[in-house]
Amino acid sequence: MSTQSAYFIQYRTCFNQSDNQSCPQAEGLATVVVFAEDHRQALCRAGKLIAKEDLQISGFLKMSVLRERNQQMFCAVLKSLFQRAELYGAALHFDPFPSRHHCCR
Repeated sequence: MSTQSAYFIQYRTCFNQSDNQSCPQAEGLATVVVFAEDHRQALCRAGKLIAKEDLQISGFLKMSVLRERNQQMFCAVLKSLFQRAELYGAALHFDPFPSRHHCCR
């Protein structure tokens, strides 16, 4: 039986809005914690979870393995994300970027 590690992965993402092109896409940071046997499987599972949440990846930011000693330094959001990943195998948190207002003045 192979062991699984917890992977912390972050992407720049935006919502898929193919049905309503007049509305600007909300961009943000998607943070995923996923349990997998290796980094390839982790990226695959993270990508599937992001797609399931109707998000589109616009850029890869970082990936690391979460060690037990790291858990003591988790903020409340990351701690909750990790706990959900323990229950379900993977969990996602989306932080939207502040919307930019453009003007012609």
